[in-house]
Amino acid sequence: MNKNKQIFELYIDHLVTTLSDPTATSLSNRLDGNNSHDDITRFFSHKPFASVDLWANVKKEVVKLNLMIPF
Repeated sequence: MNKNKQIFELYIDHLVTTLSDPTATSLSNRLDGNNSHDDITRFFSHKPFASVDLWANVKKEVVKLNLMIPF
């Protein structure tokens, strides 16, 4: 998997599971330094990201979960 794609997916997981403010430092610490704070910051500084980017990556899972929840 492309390193940038991996960082993006890890950060999405971090956003979803972190109760406090998610940061590049907290993600790096969570990954035991396997991706440095600088790697994560560099990735996010090369392109602006918006909610549409997040939605494109989580939509499939959200739809699947909504289908499993009885109304």
